[in-house]
Amino acid sequence: MAEAPANSLSEAITRASELLATDPALAERQAKAILEVVPADPRAVLILGAARRRQGDFATARTILAPLARAYPRAAHTHYELGVALGA
Repeated sequence: MAEAPANSLSEAITRASELLATDPALAERQAKAILEVVPADPRAVLILGAARRRQGDFATARTILAPLARAYPRAAHTHYELGVALGA
């Protein structure tokens, strides 16, 4: 079943985030699509890094998440994802 197009950036982020639990590969594709429209959106970058981690690509996840964690030192979800990737 095809996904309906998102009506807003916020909806697209929400959909991609929800996909992390069930289909991280699709979440990754959606995050990349968002980043094509809104380059460097921190929410999409976080989803991309989290999706790579959930697919077992810890090195890429760290590469994506480390700069994001430096840029947003108070972002708990970012630091959690980076910590899990570093611990893997």
